[in-house]
Amino acid sequence: MNDATRNVNVGIAGSLTMIVLCLGVALLCTSFYRRYKRAEKSDFQLGEPGSPSANPNGAEKSGTSENE
Repeated sequence: MNDATRNVNVGIAGSLTMIVLCLGVALLCTSFYRRYKRAEKSDFQLGEPGSPSANPNGAEKSGTSENE
Protein backbone atom coordinates (compact mmCIF):
# COMPACT_ATOMS: atom_id res chain seq x y z
CA MET A 1 0.00 0.00 0.00
CA ASN A 2 1.18 3.51 -0.80
CA ASP A 3 2.33 5.74 2.10
CA ALA A 4 0.17 8.61 0.82
CA THR A 5 -3.06 6.67 1.38
CA ARG A 6 -3.81 5.59 4.91
CA ASN A 7 -6.92 4.45 6.70
CA VAL A 8 -7.58 6.69 9.69
CA ASN A 9 -10.02 5.44 12.28
CA VAL A 10 -11.44 8.49 14.05
CA GLY A 11 -13.95 6.53 16.08
CA ILE A 12 -17.13 7.73 17.71
CA ALA A 13 -15.59 10.92 19.12
CA GLY A 14 -14.58 12.15 15.67
CA SER A 15 -17.98 11.29 14.23
CA LEU A 16 -19.82 13.13 17.01
CA THR A 17 -17.51 16.11 16.64
CA MET A 18 -18.23 16.33 12.91
CA ILE A 19 -21.99 16.07 13.53
CA VAL A 20 -21.85 18.88 16.11
CA LEU A 21 -19.71 21.09 13.85
CA CYS A 22 -21.97 20.57 10.82
CA LEU A 23 -25.10 21.32 12.85
CA GLY A 24 -23.47 24.45 14.31
CA VAL A 25 -22.52 25.75 10.86
CA ALA A 26 -26.02 25.04 9.56
CA LEU A 27 -27.59 26.93 12.48
CA LEU A 28 -25.26 29.90 12.03
CA CYS A 29 -25.94 30.06 8.29
CA THR A 30 -29.70 29.96 8.94
CA SER A 31 -29.43 32.68 11.57
CA PHE A 32 -27.37 35.00 9.36
CA TYR A 33 -29.69 34.40 6.40
CA ARG A 34 -32.76 35.32 8.48
CA ARG A 35 -31.02 38.46 9.73
CA TYR A 36 -30.02 39.38 6.16
CA LYS A 37 -33.57 38.91 4.84
CA ARG A 38 -35.01 40.96 7.73
CA ALA A 39 -32.53 43.80 7.08
CA GLU A 40 -33.22 43.64 3.34
CA LYS A 41 -36.98 43.88 3.96
CA SER A 42 -36.64 46.93 6.21
CA ASP A 43 -34.51 48.80 3.63
CA PHE A 44 -31.68 49.23 6.10
CA GLN A 45 -29.00 51.48 4.60
CA LEU A 46 -25.55 51.96 6.05
CA GLY A 47 -24.87 55.55 7.01
CA GLU A 48 -28.53 56.54 7.04
CA PRO A 49 -29.23 59.12 9.79
CA GLY A 50 -31.40 56.76 11.85
CA SER A 51 -29.20 53.70 11.44
CA PRO A 52 -27.02 52.36 14.26
CA SER A 53 -23.92 52.72 12.08
CA ALA A 54 -24.44 56.49 11.85
CA ASN A 55 -23.89 56.78 15.63
CA PRO A 56 -21.39 54.07 16.59
CA ASN A 57 -21.61 54.83 20.31
CA GLY A 58 -25.42 54.75 20.24
CA ALA A 59 -25.81 58.34 21.44
CA GLU A 60 -28.13 60.73 19.66
CA LYS A 61 -26.74 64.04 18.49
CA SER A 62 -27.41 66.84 20.93
CA GLY A 63 -26.14 70.35 20.19
CA THR A 64 -22.77 69.74 21.84
CA SER A 65 -20.00 67.29 21.23
CA GLU A 66 -18.80 64.86 23.90
CA ASN A 67 -15.17 65.90 23.31
CA GLU A 68 -15.70 69.45 24.54
